[in-house]
Amino acid sequence: MKNRESEVEVNEKMLRVVLVDDEPYALKIMELILSELPNVCIAGMYTAGEKALAAVEEDRPDAVFMDIEMPGKNGLELAKVLSGTHPEIKVVFVTAYNKYAGAISAIGADYLLKPVRKERLEKALDRLGKGRGCS
Repeated sequence: MKNRESEVEVNEKMLRVVLVDDEPYALKIMELILSELPNVCIAGMYTAGEKALAAVEEDRPDAVFMDIEMPGKNGLELAKVLSGTHPEIKVVFVTAYNKYAGAISAIGADYLLKPVRKERLEKALDRLGKGRGCS
């Protein structure tokens, strides 16, 4: 039988994340990689940035992993909105283009190049630190 204190301690170390990418296949890959890591809880997955912004209050993420090039508002625009409304939420951009490096470093906590490698994702998660938990 698990000790309730141990369970709470583990949950407090977990990072709540939201994934945003207009490509369902890219979302699935991120989900698969993150599901292998013990310190991450996926609070939500969205194919449209506007839907992710609307769900932030309910999902309560510590970090958002977001594509840059998406229809409607792109990831950079969405990150600016998030930084104004929820500055405590860290943004990690997941993109196929390294041309955004300058903008990314000004807005986001980190960025990952597609295809995402597990080792690089773990480094990004280490930089983000502990989360609030996944209860």
